[in-house]
Amino acid sequence: MDRARLTPIDAIFIGVAIFVLGNLAPAVYTVFSNNAGSMSTGTAYVWQLIFPGLIVTILVVTYVTGVSGG
Repeated sequence: MDRARLTPIDAIFIGVAIFVLGNLAPAVYTVFSNNAGSMSTGTAYVWQLIFPGLIVTILVVTYVTGVSGG
């Protein structure tokens, strides 16, 4: 049975992606808070969930890569 692995390049890519998202989030949330009054409720929810959704997606891809190798 082949064992799936995360390579060092995968780990660097994941770390950089989370670092970039973490540094972009405050700026996006500032713009969001400035424009929140003119947004509908649904649009506001979508904007609030963008970065948490991206982080969860990166973590799920990392897990699948580590478990299945693909």
